[in-house]
Amino acid sequence: MAHEPERMCIGCRKKSTKKDLIRLVKGENEIILDKKGNALARGVYICKSKECILLARKKKALSRNFKQSVQDSVYDLLIKELENG
Repeated sequence: MAHEPERMCIGCRKKSTKKDLIRLVKGENEIILDKKGNALARGVYICKSKECILLARKKKALSRNFKQSVQDSVYDLLIKELENG
């Protein structure tokens, strides 16, 4: 049985398998949702839960991890994407 890679959520800081998390990458001037999980860019992972996204917003986790200012609208888009499935 193959080993399943684990990553840490930037919101709750819990480890989960890659398939259970959402990956975000830093593009030229924007944060991009990496649905396939294989974009060649700096990436972070977050749980597929509204609570983790709100916690990450409160902690300014995306700004800290990507070393750039990230607008709250990015978190709103994540929540919307999560609700739409």
